[in-house]
Amino acid sequence: MLEIENLINWAIKNNIPEPDLDEIANEGLNPHAYFLSHGGGFPRDKYDLINNMYVLKLDNSKVEYLPKEIGSLTKLKTINLSDNNIQTLPDEICDLENLEILDISNNDISKLPTNIVQLKKLKVFIFRGNQNLKLTSTQEDWMKQFKKDCQYGY
Repeated sequence: MLEIENLINWAIKNNIPEPDLDEIANEGLNPHAYFLSHGGGFPRDKYDLINNMYVLKLDNSKVEYLPKEIGSLTKLKTINLSDNNIQTLPDEICDLENLEILDISNNDISKLPTNIVQLKKLKVFIFRGNQNLKLTSTQEDWMKQFKKDCQYGY
């Protein structure tokens, strides 16, 4: 549970807004179901983070890093980190066995976690705009196969 508390503290420290659950409810949406499809902001409720967080949308949020505790959000299917100031991804992002969409475009990422090739459910990978990105030979081989089988961004 300490990992979840660390994630919440990271969100607060980085001024990532909490979704306005009252506004969501006023729109007729179930606040918990909202996290299944929309993902705007970062909930501070531990239950929502563990059980309902399927989409993490932090595009253009001035985020400089993603904490290693992100690997504890195992239900995540979509992560959008585009247009930030991220230089590296934590290895723990590879623990997200349900991850289907990963957008890291327009950051300053120079290398990917070695085990990114282990993300078996990944279907969309957008990485354009990371000018210094260097892939290992294993990642290059994975990327060639990925381009044949899935959607990708360059």
